[in-house]
Amino acid sequence: MSRDLTMIAIGILIGLAIGWFLWRPPAPVVEGHASEEQLPSGSIALEREPEAPVPVPLKQATRELDRKAKLERAVRITVAPKTPIAAVQPCPPVNLDIGLVKMPDETRRVVVHSSDGEVLGGVDIPIQATEQVKQLKWAAGALYAPQEEAYGAFLDRDIGPLRVGAELMQSREHGVSGIIRVGIRF
Repeated sequence: MSRDLTMIAIGILIGLAIGWFLWRPPAPVVEGHASEEQLPSGSIALEREPEAPVPVPLKQATRELDRKAKLERAVRITVAPKTPIAAVQPCPPVNLDIGLVKMPDETRRVVVHSSDGEVLGGVDIPIQATEQVKQLKWAAGALYAPQEEAYGAFLDRDIGPLRVGAELMQSREHGVSGIIRVGIRF
């Protein structure tokens, strides 16, 4: 009996290990440094610098928008306005700080701040829809073992990385029996 339980435990552990290696989530992509790039259209692909400090006004604007919001990306832009022909002095450059904010409801907002002028307005144009994935946490079903002429029902619940469940079985030989189980989701 002890040997059978040991073999079952080893089989379960091997199954969990194989499942984890086959279905574990991929490692997140880490965005490193990228140089600025002038594009043929006249646009610029901005330099990407993960180590640069986040502008304080963007952090403050994110908190003002919603305490549970998270600043996902910060962009600092310097723009020199095109000088009209009639102007005597060229316009000084204007700095803009732009932040992409993830809201608690999984939507995104854009915040803008300028230390050199007043932001008059703008438009945030979502291009890619945010995927709303509903996590199903409960499972219920029926059981039937034809060789033993047993039937029953089960109820499972996902709690973080764990799946807990209970089942009741009715058989002619053993009457009603119950099982409680705990597993790791992967």
